[in-house]
Amino acid sequence: MMHRGMGFGRMRFMDENLLRPTVTKTMLLRILNYFTPYWKQILIVFLAVSVTSVLGLVPPFLIKMIVDQALPQKNLLLLTQLAFASFGVTVATGLISVGESYLNSWIANHII
Repeated sequence: MMHRGMGFGRMRFMDENLLRPTVTKTMLLRILNYFTPYWKQILIVFLAVSVTSVLGLVPPFLIKMIVDQALPQKNLLLLTQLAFASFGVTVATGLISVGESYLNSWIANHII
């Protein structure tokens, strides 16, 4: 017969309700107060997420243009421009992501 919290060896079978903390409005407000001094940095993080999401849509569009326009027309100039644009968007997305990760870490370290 199994009792609550008992299991086989290291495996434990616990009631999920025992692990859930009680979330109250005052607790959420207290947590929110930790974040309020860093609202500008958090806004920048949200903007960075939005920009990287939009930039993530650009390379497939550029590849479509390469396949549909530059290659059939044998337009080397357009192919070069689209390839450099795709590379530039990829680099920009990576740099913004690095900045976003840095800012997330900075905010977390200052809140802790």
